Amino acid sequence: MHMDYISTNIKPLFAGIMTAVVIMLIAWQIDNTEIKQFREEHRAQVVEDLSTLRARLEAALNSRLHLIHGLSAFAKTQPDFNERQFYHFSKELQGEQKGIRSLQLAPHAVIRYVYPSQENQAAMGHDLLSDPAHHAVVKKVIEERKYIIAGPMSLDQGDISLIGRRTVFFPSETGERFWGLAIIILDLEPLLREAGFFEFSENVQLSLRGKDSLGAKGDVFYGNPDLFTNKLLITQNISLPNGSWQLAALPGSASHNWAGRTWLWSSGIFLALAFGGLSFFVIQQPIHLRRTIDQATALLRIQTKAMEATATSIMLTDKYGIIHWVNPAFSKMTGYSASEAVGQNPKILKSGRQSKDYYRQLQATIRSGLSWHGELINKRKDNSLYYEQASITPIFDEDGNISSFVSIKEDITEQKQANEALSFHRMQLKTILDNVVEGIVSVNQQFNITSANPAIEKMFGFSSEELIGENINILVPLPHKNVHNRYIENYLANQENHEISPINTVVFDKELRAKRKDGSQLSLEVTVNHVQFEETTLTVPQLDDSKFLETQFIVTLRDISERKKAEKTLAETREKFFLQEKMASIGTLAAGIIHEVGNPISAISGLVNEIMMLNESLNDESRGNIELIQQQIARLSSITQEVAEFSAPQTDEIQLFSLNSLVQSACRLVRFDKRMRQVDCQLDLDPNLPAVNGSTTQIQQVLINVLINAADAVENRKHPSITIQTIVEDPWVKMTVADNGIGMDKQTLACVFDAFFTTKAVGKGTGLGLSLCYSIVEEHGGHVNIDSTLDKGTSVTIYLPTTEHV
Repeated sequence: MHMDYISTNIKPLFAGIMTAVVIMLIAWQIDNTEIKQFREEHRAQVVEDLSTLRARLEAALNSRLHLIHGLSAFAKTQPDFNERQFYHFSKELQGEQKGIRSLQLAPHAVIRYVYPSQENQAAMGHDLLSDPAHHAVVKKVIEERKYIIAGPMSLDQGDISLIGRRTVFFPSETGERFWGLAIIILDLEPLLREAGFFEFSENVQLSLRGKDSLGAKGDVFYGNPDLFTNKLLITQNISLPNGSWQLAALPGSASHNWAGRTWLWSSGIFLALAFGGLSFFVIQQPIHLRRTIDQATALLRIQTKAMEATATSIMLTDKYGIIHWVNPAFSKMTGYSASEAVGQNPKILKSGRQSKDYYRQLQATIRSGLSWHGELINKRKDNSLYYEQASITPIFDEDGNISSFVSIKEDITEQKQANEALSFHRMQLKTILDNVVEGIVSVNQQFNITSANPAIEKMFGFSSEELIGENINILVPLPHKNVHNRYIENYLANQENHEISPINTVVFDKELRAKRKDGSQLSLEVTVNHVQFEETTLTVPQLDDSKFLETQFIVTLRDISERKKAEKTLAETREKFFLQEKMASIGTLAAGIIHEVGNPISAISGLVNEIMMLNESLNDESRGNIELIQQQIARLSSITQEVAEFSAPQTDEIQLFSLNSLVQSACRLVRFDKRMRQVDCQLDLDPNLPAVNGSTTQIQQVLINVLINAADAVENRKHPSITIQTIVEDPWVKMTVADNGIGMDKQTLACVFDAFFTTKAVGKGTGLGLSLCYSIVEEHGGHVNIDSTLDKGTSVTIYLPTTEHV
């Protein structure tokens, strides 16, 4: 009986225990199922949130990175822009977008323009090709002509930033000419904050890799690098110009805890104890997938509405290229309605104006998983052609395979036509400037050359690259530089209080001396036109209330060197013939005077000698008077002899002569001039002076002209003096005539060699003396320098080549 009792109680107990075990097993199974479901739901939520984060981050990045296209277009369409134009364009281009550290333009890879400039002064003048840290990537940008993103990297200020660089090429006669780089620098932290990166769930670990736009091949620059080795990792690709980043998320440990776990185990234990004898209790797993689908559908509906509302054409295709969806902007641009486009291949837009290789490269790019950016010439439904700027980006499924493509396009036909018209007008203007005979340069308000035509290069020997950016004074010799600057400064000062119309105004029309690259001078006819452009004529409007006037001076130059040389030669020839005739007349007159004077002097001399011989008893006083008469007779004879020698016919033939002897002879001649009676004339002649090869007649004329000019200069001085010095300065024989006369100012000194220029009173000089001296010395292979200081004196230095260097 006892055994039966035990057997009877053990079975129910066993049944109760087994029922409890089954209930607990069911609870355990439900717990595991809910944990798995919760993980899947949490993972789905993370995928959804990560997709939203990717889209926001991609939009934040590309909306800023694509600004570089506008910056590049500005450099192409405004090649002559200045700092002010760059500032206002960059300010308008950036707008209210945050996270943009700077916009830069780097002609020839040297940073010259930076916005904002105040915070980025250290970047100005930075030669990127000379910087080892940037040389490789800059060289790659130039060679491949791609828009390349570098970074994120740490800057000197400690911030983490991206650097986008794009090349700017200008058309040239040989194809395309590299102009420079358009650069944008973005700070990473503001972009991540705008995308909501730091607001993501605390139970999810985030990481970013793809430094330098290398996608999965790039280094990790945010988060834990070990995250990418986890099998539970969720990844999203962020498309960038010519590359991508990879965004990764790993759900945290909170995914193991679902809300009903405590209730499940409490209920399971209660049911196990209370209903141990009950049959198996089956719990159907709750389905939460529907809620996730509804949320995804709502988000998709919002995104679709946004794409339909945008003014940019958007087209979605499957991985085979069949169109699945287009927005209204697509229909407006192409003429195809959505019903007509869906199901078709984008080839319906193909115009045939671009090569098969171009499309083959496009397909190869997007099939490799990269985004393609470029221009297409397409055909509308009505067969009219149009240009479009297109970006085609592949979309990947969860397995990382391409599932579809999204194309974002913008009609740039009007922009292309405007650029072509501008290029044509520029080419037309360049053709005109390249073929005119006159030299033409444009100069800004700071007197710097902004352009020069080929005639200028031929005229002065400078290339346009050497001239542009230089002050216009590079073409002006001393002492005309100061005079030239004063002309422009006076003109601008007179215009400050007057409003000027945007027309050509001739402000200068004169003959000037100019300087070639080799230092030689030429004579020019110079016409300067003042051109001003009002704000209404500018392509980029001003953003403030100030009125902006762009000032340019257009300088037209005509080479009149040959004409001036002919005029000078004619004047010198006339003067030479005049002097020859004059000297011939003086010689004839002097010969007659000498003959008439010589005979009485001889008679007087004979009578005096006879008196001396016949009157030996003359007293000392009488004898002294007679000797004085003999001395004066000797003096008269010496004077007549020197005049006879000077007036005697001489040859102009080139021969060796002593410059010292010629100086002494000239000094003896001019001492008879009344102006020289009070002058202290000092000679400092080098006794070792070598012989000079030349015409004694012409060099003597030069010396007499210079000495007479010196005598005029010291005429009214208290202690007049003239010093003549000769010395050897290889390869020259140097002669200097210095006086302590009234001297000359700089304006007078600049004109002393000009024909017919004189400071003497009417009737006292023709103005041809120094001009003739200059030409005679040049014909002998030498040159003349004049230094003068007002009220202190003048020094005339004549250089003649030694016989070894003739």
